[in-house]
Amino acid sequence: MFFGGVLVVLASLFAFIQYADANNGVFLYLNQTTRPFGDTFWECVTVLGDGLIGCLLVAPFIQRRPRIVLSTLAAGLIVLGIVQAVKYFLGGLPRPVLIIPADQMHYFGPYVAMNAFPSGHSATAFMLAGVLGLTFRSWGLRVLFVILASIVALSRVAVGAHWPVDILGGAFLGWSAAGVGYLIAQHSKYSDIKATRLIFALALLAAAVSIFFYDVTRYPGAYWLLRTMAVVAIVVLVRTIWLEFHTSEKSGEEPSAGEAPTP
Repeated sequence: MFFGGVLVVLASLFAFIQYADANNGVFLYLNQTTRPFGDTFWECVTVLGDGLIGCLLVAPFIQRRPRIVLSTLAAGLIVLGIVQAVKYFLGGLPRPVLIIPADQMHYFGPYVAMNAFPSGHSATAFMLAGVLGLTFRSWGLRVLFVILASIVALSRVAVGAHWPVDILGGAFLGWSAAGVGYLIAQHSKYSDIKATRLIFALALLAAAVSIFFYDVTRYPGAYWLLRTMAVVAIVVLVRTIWLEFHTSEKSGEEPSAGEAPTP
């Protein structure tokens, strides 16, 4: 009910905006009403939807909950492939900066004018929320994950980068990919193997180091946040690698109080 309910809500909102031809109007309303929070706030929020940044958020789960990492990586590859394919086959739909006059909208961040649909940041945010929501059965946590993902998706309108239908389409794609990634992880034994966990840790460590030295998002206001996340991730991942090399037993995944049991 939880997983399907979110898909129904996203699809309904998408259909309503399309049927009512309200894409421009909703964009302008959201773009203006989010301005009081300030550019720096939305820059820090929107970078959380970047693929590399999103992957760092699952680093703490590698040793004790490796299936979360496997679910995320599998779903992330699906999202990456489908998002790029859709953008290509739709021929590069224009973003708001090419349609809305500059004096009517608020725009900041890297200038990107084409390939609007779907929003990759929204897809990443809802993919992560979906994986965590399927893993942890607490309704409070599930609602929190969806709210946080929605704020990240909203940030794409706040910075002027995407239309409402872009973020809804991306959110639907990311949520669907999370379901597929979760099923893949639940039917795979590779996440329980030490070598797999080490590969996860080393791959994320490389991502964290690259993020520390290079701003992959091009949002200057969020650079301090990115470097802080990178440092924390590096510490967590180095500790994980050290523990894996000094532990002979494989890590079990015993469900905690708020986690769904593994089939």
